[in-house]
Amino acid sequence: MRYGLRTMLIVVAVLCIWLGMRVNKVRRQQAAIAAIERLGGSIYYQYQLSRGYNGRFLAEPDAPPPYPRWCRRAAEQVFPPAVGRVNLRDTPTTDRDLELLRSLPDVTRLDLVNTNVTDEGMAVVGRLRKLQSLVLRGPSVGDRGVEHIKHLKLEYLSLWDTSVSDVGVHHLRDMTTLQVLILDGTKITDAALPDIGRLVNLNDWLGLTHTEVTDVGLPHLTTLKNLRKLNLIGTKVSREGLRDLRKALPQAHISPF
Repeated sequence: MRYGLRTMLIVVAVLCIWLGMRVNKVRRQQAAIAAIERLGGSIYYQYQLSRGYNGRFLAEPDAPPPYPRWCRRAAEQVFPPAVGRVNLRDTPTTDRDLELLRSLPDVTRLDLVNTNVTDEGMAVVGRLRKLQSLVLRGPSVGDRGVEHIKHLKLEYLSLWDTSVSDVGVHHLRDMTTLQVLILDGTKITDAALPDIGRLVNLNDWLGLTHTEVTDVGLPHLTTLKNLRKLNLIGTKVSREGLRDLRKALPQAHISPF
C-alpha cells in the first residue's frame, strides 16, 4: 500500500510539472502573439493555412478551429493551435523583436518586408526549422543574413531589393527545396548563376530583374528544365541571349518578351 501511494504521488508530481511546463509554453505563445499585434503585425494558425491547386500557400481566416466548441477554451489552455504564419510587413520590427519567434517554433511562413531587421536578426530566423516561406525586402539584410538561413528547407524565398550579392547566393547553392527564388534588385552578377543552376527543383519562378546579369551567365540557367517563369527585365541580357535561352528552356515564360 505504501509503495502504491508513493508511486501515485510521483505520478501526480510528474503530471503537475508537465502541466506547468505546458501552461508556461502557452503563456509565452500568447505573449508573443500579443507583441506581434502591438507591432502592427498579424498571425495565422496552422489550421488556417493550406495549399492551392498550384502549390501556392493560401490563408483561410474563417477555417474552423481544431477543437469542438464545448471543450475549445479548456483545450487551448494546454494545447493551443500552432502559429503557422507571421506577417510583420511594413512594421517597425527590429532584430530584438524577432526574439519573439523563439516562442513560435512551428512557423512555416514569415514576411519581413520593409522592416528594420538586419543580418543579426536573421540568426533567429535560421532557427525556425519548419520555415518554408520567407519574404524579405530592404537593404539592411545582406550576405551574412543569408548565411544564417542556409540550412533551412525553404520552398519560397524572396530577397527583393536586399543587399545580397554573389556571396549570399553561394550560401543558397544547396537549398534544393526551393521552388521560387526572387533576387530582383539585388547586387548579384553572372557569378551567382552557377549556384542558381544547382537548384534543380526551382520549378515555379526565378526573378533576376534589375541585376547585373548578362548573356555570359545564362548557360548556367539551362539546367532549370522545369522552371515556369523567369524574369530578366532590367538586366544586361541581349535579344540574342534571350533567344538562345528560350530555345534551351522552351517550357519557361521568359520576360522581357
